[in-house]
Amino acid sequence: MRFYFLFPTFHTIVLFSSVVNKSEATDDNYAYCGTCECIVTDGDSCPSDVPPKEFTPEYEEFLKSLEVLNPYELYCNPYQDDDCETTPPQPSDLMALGDTAACGLVYEIDNNCPTKYNLVSYASVDELESDGAVLTHHGACGVCSTTQDLAVYIEYPNLVDKGVECSIRSLANFTLGVQCYVEVGYTEPCATMWVYNGHHTRDNCLEVCLRFNFEKEPYSGPPPECKIADCLQCDEEESGPFFQKVAARSRRRSGLLSHIARPCDDILLVEHNNEPSSCDDDDYYPIEKGGKKESKKGDNILGGSSKKKKGYDSGRRTR
Repeated sequence: MRFYFLFPTFHTIVLFSSVVNKSEATDDNYAYCGTCECIVTDGDSCPSDVPPKEFTPEYEEFLKSLEVLNPYELYCNPYQDDDCETTPPQPSDLMALGDTAACGLVYEIDNNCPTKYNLVSYASVDELESDGAVLTHHGACGVCSTTQDLAVYIEYPNLVDKGVECSIRSLANFTLGVQCYVEVGYTEPCATMWVYNGHHTRDNCLEVCLRFNFEKEPYSGPPPECKIADCLQCDEEESGPFFQKVAARSRRRSGLLSHIARPCDDILLVEHNNEPSSCDDDDYYPIEKGGKKESKKGDNILGGSSKKKKGYDSGRRTR
């Protein structure tokens, strides 16, 4: 769930933390549809190749330590301004490719260790790999594509409580809402997009989400369909396209599970290197070769690879 909104007055505050998820079994903060980590469709079986649920603190700190050299900034509201663009502008031709495009990290090496990187959008994962970049998520890059934002997605698979707090603060003042998400760990441009997203969902899904909260509807229905709640579906349809376009990174595009069960085909594969080796290890560190950044073991310590390009398991491809 990307949104956590409050209705226009403090007298009618709806806290998502009060929602009881009646139909989904959870493992820590992750949702299931029956016994599967995702919603199986078209008679398929539950995939055996499951995205990771646990990440080491060292990996999360490593992601946070990297410096992005060309972040996307957001100074307008993409939900209200048809001419709104990030700074610098996102590549419209690659954005039009949807999930076929790929966002890569092209990093700089300092004493054998990656410390800085550029965000680069590619037409495909194959093109990204040919350029020696590291896949961080599917789709062109945007305001939430940084490794710092990835670290937050990993650290908080369920952002309900934090989202409620930030929604309260954003009602008092937009800047306070942004600062709240920054305190969670997001970069400021990504935090700004989260606040815009929450306001747009509040304005467009009021009635259906009032029912969702007051009747304490579950996030999704019973298996095998596990139909997503109407409130969450409204957010998906009303706010989701803009969020995916401008924020770019989502859990599904990043190969991460969350506290809401999603169709298996919607979760794209990104292989995260959860236990990066030390930069001092002569047998395993990124090197530059032929103008491309590579690793002596064919993997890389930056935390992402794409041996399976798309789809939940080896035999599955997305729409």
